[in-house]
Amino acid sequence: ELMPKNLFYQAPNRLLRAASRWFLFFAIVFAPVSALLWSLGRLLERLVGQSPERVRLALARKELGDVFEEGQHAGILHPTQLQLAQNFFLVAMRPVFHSMTPLSRIHVIPRDATRFEALRRAQRLKMTEIAVANESTGELAGYLQTAEMIVNDRSSSLSRFLNPLPEIAAGELHGEAIMHLQASGELMARVVDEQGQTLGVVTLDALTRPLLGGSLSTLHDPSARTDFPVDIQAT
Repeated sequence: ELMPKNLFYQAPNRLLRAASRWFLFFAIVFAPVSALLWSLGRLLERLVGQSPERVRLALARKELGDVFEEGQHAGILHPTQLQLAQNFFLVAMRPVFHSMTPLSRIHVIPRDATRFEALRRAQRLKMTEIAVANESTGELAGYLQTAEMIVNDRSSSLSRFLNPLPEIAAGELHGEAIMHLQASGELMARVVDEQGQTLGVVTLDALTRPLLGGSLSTLHDPSARTDFPVDIQAT
């Protein structure tokens, strides 16, 4: 089983050209079987209301959850690790659209605001990251991290602290969005639709909070936030 995989991995183009006729031959021979399986899949989708792929994913998640529970009973996994895995299963397949803050509810500051004004707004809203918009167009220009503005010189201009907003598709899955933000090294991202229009923003904190113990119902609950307040006087 491993030999053909390794051979095609070492020389994919040459072997594909040599075996292309065989691939075409078997594709034609097994076309009726493929059509039958496709029809059964569509019938199953109508009966259960979900595609076979989603059904398989649900079954796989349940089996993996059972393995984690057995690991906890055997003393291999800590209860916190099991809870983290279960929380991830609950949210991993949800579109990031459900975790974002809509554009109409985003708290933004104008790009020409001063550092003191930005810190004052962040303190009032109890936010560790805050979006910045262009004063002329109103479009999002980036975001600010409160900690960066606190530890740096108070005479620094606001543009120095501006971080870019990576784009995440509204249909991207929750787990993929977390990896996307971690790979980019940013704490906030712009959520866009298929036409590239901004629908809202999502933060890494909002994505990871339900994994670390927050329930799905508190994703947008302001009282559930754990952001620290900013002491303007200390700056």
